Amino acid sequence: MSQANSGGTLRVVVLLAAAAIIPACGHRDGGGGAAQKPTDAGLKLLAKGGQGGAGNGGNGNYLYVYGNGIGGDVKVVQTGTVNATPPAIAFGVPFLGSNPKTVSSDMTLSGVAENSDAFNGDDGATEATGLHVLPGVTLMLDPNDDTNASAGTKERVWLDFNADPSGYRGSVFIEGTVVIGRSGTSTGNAADVLIYCQNFVIATGGSLVIEGTDAPGGTGGTGGYTQIYPDGDFVSGGTISGTGGDGDTGGRGLQLYVNANYSVYNSGLTDTSGGDGAAGAGGQGGYIDIEADDGPLFNSGSLLSRGGQGTTAGGNGGSYVYVDTDFGSLYKSGIADCSGGDCTDNGNGGNAGYVEFDCYQGEARYTGTYLSRGGEGGPNGGDGGNGDEVYFYSYNSEDYHNNNYVSHHLWVAVSADASGGDAPAGNGGHAGDVYIENTSYGYAHPRSGITVIASEMNVDAGHGTANGGSAGSWSYIENDAAYDYNLSNQYSTAYVGGMIYNEVPFFGRGGDGGSGAGGNGAYFDFYSYQDDLVSGEIGITNVAPIDISGGNGATDGGDAGYCTFEHYTEGFPGVVDNGISNSGDITARGGDAGSGTGGGYGWVEFDYYDDDGYGLNNPAGVAINSGVLDCSGGNSASGDGGIAGGAGWYCYRAVNSGAIRAVGGTGGASGGYTTWYVEFYVDTDLTNTGPVDVSGGHGGTGDGGYAGYIYMEAGHIANSAALTARGGDSASAMGGDGNYVEVWSSQGPSSLGGTTMDCRGGTGSTGNGADDYPRVDGFLYNGPVQSF
Repeated sequence: MSQANSGGTLRVVVLLAAAAIIPACGHRDGGGGAAQKPTDAGLKLLAKGGQGGAGNGGNGNYLYVYGNGIGGDVKVVQTGTVNATPPAIAFGVPFLGSNPKTVSSDMTLSGVAENSDAFNGDDGATEATGLHVLPGVTLMLDPNDDTNASAGTKERVWLDFNADPSGYRGSVFIEGTVVIGRSGTSTGNAADVLIYCQNFVIATGGSLVIEGTDAPGGTGGTGGYTQIYPDGDFVSGGTISGTGGDGDTGGRGLQLYVNANYSVYNSGLTDTSGGDGAAGAGGQGGYIDIEADDGPLFNSGSLLSRGGQGTTAGGNGGSYVYVDTDFGSLYKSGIADCSGGDCTDNGNGGNAGYVEFDCYQGEARYTGTYLSRGGEGGPNGGDGGNGDEVYFYSYNSEDYHNNNYVSHHLWVAVSADASGGDAPAGNGGHAGDVYIENTSYGYAHPRSGITVIASEMNVDAGHGTANGGSAGSWSYIENDAAYDYNLSNQYSTAYVGGMIYNEVPFFGRGGDGGSGAGGNGAYFDFYSYQDDLVSGEIGITNVAPIDISGGNGATDGGDAGYCTFEHYTEGFPGVVDNGISNSGDITARGGDAGSGTGGGYGWVEFDYYDDDGYGLNNPAGVAINSGVLDCSGGNSASGDGGIAGGAGWYCYRAVNSGAIRAVGGTGGASGGYTTWYVEFYVDTDLTNTGPVDVSGGHGGTGDGGYAGYIYMEAGHIANSAALTARGGDSASAMGGDGNYVEVWSSQGPSSLGGTTMDCRGGTGSTGNGADDYPRVDGFLYNGPVQSF
């Protein structure tokens, strides 16, 4: 730990072990009612809508993994480990000054004046330079400062240890228990606290209690507002208990702010949750804000600021759990929970607060559990609470201490849940979002990156007995390039990026509607800006399944979302950039319908851009797909089938071996049609061995759907798969029209060995749909079906 400003006399206590130390807190184990839990076990990133038991499902929200100017790779993988264990540090006694107050037996201390000079030290005559509470001893600190200008009342404990002859403040060292008294004339609310000291240390087994008082039949007391400003370090291996009091209505939890001038080491329990309401609302959580200005921050303890349970409403979670270091590494394990409280009878669940961890100028490592979930609605009525944000942020620019520029890696292996709360008898709550970002400006050498370890990414919407919710509208994995000044004189471009690699399944499905419509699916985007110096490295690689389908509905089905792969490069001379590779199945189907129209409009796109044109004679800019792409419309039992979506390639070279299906949904009335298409715009070579089907859907009492079209344009084309654009059949009406298939090689004849093209109209009881014709290299063929 830091020894700065110690004059060589400061010796700091550090109490961290590899595992979190979680002793029981003051009047209630954990506070805020039953513990909130992730909806799914394992290392999952969740921003799901809540389930609606007697109403609508909640909306899912966003999930971002964002490398902004880091210059390294962004990897989202299923296996691996992250070590966020804080380093072992020697145990010692903090600097207490020459005349500390040593508390060796239970006692109460009240201020002698309305100022920070609260009490004398061990000499009994002069102001204390520090405070030491011995093990097994309880110290009651009554307020000594008037903050509301009301004569005869004091609302705050103000301690400022500033009288040591060395010029340095002494420390606060709590091995026993310190209890903060009541505010003013209140019998229930804890006093506010303001402490200035050298180091603030709570030993293992020690505790600081700033709780609201329980009030059966009334409103529980509040936890007050506490500010702690160590000139050196903040260390806790014990407990800070700032829960609101229980009552008919629960009290608000403690609002805690810690700003250490150097480092923070915490392995203990910090609980600022709201109290429970036995005949009313649960109390709101307070908040937790812990910051280290000029050193590392290591936290393996639990940070809780949950809303309390209530019979008429769950309490909102604390405004936030916020942890920040301005210069140094941040290692965080354990639990951080800012969830809303549950309603136990008839009312809404509490809304969550946000959970945020910011690391500046250091390496960030995160493990553990992070919760920002909405509380559950009451079993007898009420909606689920809304989730908020779980945010992991790393920022690196100039290292002003060493006068150079560095960037650091961001490691995340967590269970993160920002989902909306379920509602057995109401509407599900809406989700918040999960955000992971590493930003680096200035010199990006050595280049950093992001590694996320998870088994699932999920922004599904909640199902509803009425309508299903919609999934998060836009999620992404993005990697922007960093400007590297070391290369600026060597190349015309100095923006250097890294690849994106993903092997974790992504789910962004619309919720099912029990009596109404299904919800819409999510948008999911891979975006890479890469001028990598490594020849042959693929800019974007995805090997995981992606499902962004619409939800099923009793009336209409929900529309599917979009999935795009965008890779942009300016290119270094002589470097072959191999573009995009996808081998995961991508499902973007419209939801099925009952009496209404099936959902549709799913879309998958592969984009590759190269402004400078380096290496165009090399096998550069390839977009490879071997996954099954399904963008079909949803079926309908008695209404119209859903409108199909499609897929597109816009790149230098393309290789596809996956089956592509963009077929209109089958309808009890009319079949779904395909207003969209599957198209390849490729500058050089296109090779396709995967069947492509853009046919219209079959109709029942109505017409069959008309087909979309298939368009292939490239310098050279080799296709050996079936290309189908047939109209849908109809049992009782007209068949749908077929559409065209066009294959055009601009630099030579197409190679179409084994290809079949089917552009026929569908059959119907009252007439067949119109045939269309295939076109190859600009020429029409006579028959509707051509085999090569």
